[in-house]
Amino acid sequence: MQTIETTNQELLDLLRGLQETRELKGSPRFSVVAARNLKILERHLKSIDEMAFPSPEFQELSIKAQKLIEKEDSKALEELEAEHANVVDARKEQLANVQKELEKETEIQLHTISEDNLPSDISTEEVLKIMIMIK
Repeated sequence: MQTIETTNQELLDLLRGLQETRELKGSPRFSVVAARNLKILERHLKSIDEMAFPSPEFQELSIKAQKLIEKEDSKALEELEAEHANVVDARKEQLANVQKELEKETEIQLHTISEDNLPSDISTEEVLKIMIMIK
């Protein structure tokens, strides 16, 4: 394992990149390292994920707004948002706080892998997304 200094956003990007490599075949070592890092990252980012979850009030409002969007009723949508400005503002504040958390620097212990142990069918795009854990 290696201590890596990075931001929570970069760790979230790594998590997503690792999730995209789940179906790759050919390197048991890569699969083990990827699985271990997925667990570490999910545990590390869990509080941010929970912080980002919308309130029940916002979820309900979102369903109503989606129906108005589908009807292309922008006037009613504006009225709905104005009527529930406190819920919309609370969601905006919540998302701003999540963004602040994602921008924070952090240290984490991750398993690294050598280039020799990457799956042969891994794409350049996939490598770019997990580069932080390749030594």
